[in-house]
Amino acid sequence: MRDDDLTKSFDAMFAEPLKLWDQLVPAGIRQGELGEWAAALQTMQALWLEFAQDQAAALAGKAPATLADPGNWLGIYESWVRALPLTRPEVQQKLWADGMALWQTVLGQYGIDGKPAGEAPELPRKDRRFADPKWREQPFFALVHQTYLMLAEQVLALAEQVEGVDPHQQDQLRFAARTLVEALSPAHFPVTNPLVLERAIATKGQSLAKGMQHLLADLKKGQLTHVDPQAFRLGENLATTPGKVVYQTPLFQLIQYSPTTEKVLETPLVIFPPWINRFYILDLTPEKSFIRWAVEQGVTVFVVSWKSADETMVDLVWDDYIRAQIEAIDTVRARLGVKAVHTIGYCVAGTTLAATLAVLARRKQADKVKSATFFTAQVDFEQAGELKIFIDDQQLKVVEQLAQEHGYLDGRYMATTFNLLRGNDLIWNYVVKNYLL
Repeated sequence: MRDDDLTKSFDAMFAEPLKLWDQLVPAGIRQGELGEWAAALQTMQALWLEFAQDQAAALAGKAPATLADPGNWLGIYESWVRALPLTRPEVQQKLWADGMALWQTVLGQYGIDGKPAGEAPELPRKDRRFADPKWREQPFFALVHQTYLMLAEQVLALAEQVEGVDPHQQDQLRFAARTLVEALSPAHFPVTNPLVLERAIATKGQSLAKGMQHLLADLKKGQLTHVDPQAFRLGENLATTPGKVVYQTPLFQLIQYSPTTEKVLETPLVIFPPWINRFYILDLTPEKSFIRWAVEQGVTVFVVSWKSADETMVDLVWDDYIRAQIEAIDTVRARLGVKAVHTIGYCVAGTTLAATLAVLARRKQADKVKSATFFTAQVDFEQAGELKIFIDDQQLKVVEQLAQEHGYLDGRYMATTFNLLRGNDLIWNYVVKNYLL
C-alpha cells in the first residue's frame, strides 16, 4: 500500500467521526440525557477540587497526605528508559516500516483498503488484555491495540539489544522497558478503551465519577486498593483458626493454636512468617489455611506475630530477629517440655531462620530444631530474580532517604515494589476495574 492509499484508508476511518459516535452511543443519548452527564462531570470536578485542597493543606503543614514524591523513583526509571536507543534513525525507520505493514494488514481486515471485509477479523497479534470482542469490532480500536502491541514488541526487543552495559544494568533496562509498555497500554485510557466508553455511556458518566472517587481515595492513602479493606474481620472471615497468645515480648507475640484431635504429635511446629506480613498470612480463610490443616493433622502449631515497624524500632537490626527466633524456639520447648521443634520460615523470616540455624549450630545447639522448612525463602541471593533490579547503590540511597525521617521504611513502598514486579496483574488490572470501569 502506498502512502497516499494509506491516507485514504485513514480518511475512510476518521473522516466521519459522527458515524463512529453513532455506533458507540445509543440513540437518544445526546438529547435528554445531557443533564445526567453534566452532573457526573460536576461530581468529578468537585472531587478533584476537594482533593487538591486537602493536599494543599497537608503540604502547608509539611505532612503530605499522599505516600511520597514520585520523583524519588521516577528519576531512577527515567535514567533507565533514556538508555534505550529509541531515537536512532534506523530504529525509527524500522518502526515506521513495520507500522505501515501492520496498518495495511489490520485495515484490510475491515475492507477499508478496498478489499472485502471478513466477518471475523483475524488480527496478527493477540494479548489477553484485549481478548474482549469489542477490541475487534471497530477498526479504530483494532488499529490502536494492534499498533500498541507492535510497539511494545519493538521496545522490549531494543532493551535486549542495548550494548555496553553490565548484566545488572541489562536487567534494569528490561524491567524499565516492560514497565513502560505496560503503563502505555490503550486499555488504560478512557478514549482508547471501548469497554470503558461503553460502560461510561451506559451509566451516563457515573462510572467515571465513581472511578475518580476510588482514584482520589487511593491517592490520599498512598496505596492502590486491591480489595475492600472493610470486607475482612479478624476471627470472622479472616484468621478463623482458634488460638491464643501465650508469650509476648516488645518484638513479637507467640500464638498457640487450639488442638482439634484427641492426640497430638510430640514435636510441635513453630512458624515464622515474614515481618512484612501479618501472622495470618497462612490462615487467610478456612479453605486456604495451612495452619488449620496442620492442626487437623495433630500438630501443635505456634506462630510468631511480629510487631509492625514504627519509630520505637529504629535501633533494631537483623540480629534482633535472630535472637527473637531463638527465644521463640526455647519458649515452646520449655512450655511443652520437648527437646526439639519443627520450624517453618516464610520469605525473609526463612532467610533469617537459615541464620538462626547457623547460630545454633555454632553454639552446639542444633538439636533444638528437628527440621526446618522454607516457604518462598532465599538463602543464596546470587540469582535473586527481578528483586535484584531494585538493589544497587543508587536505589539503596533512595531507600535510606525515605526511611530517614521515621527510622523505618513505609510498607507502602515495599507494596509498590512487589506490585511493579507483576504490573499488569497487580497495578493496571485494578486501574482499569476500579478507576475506569
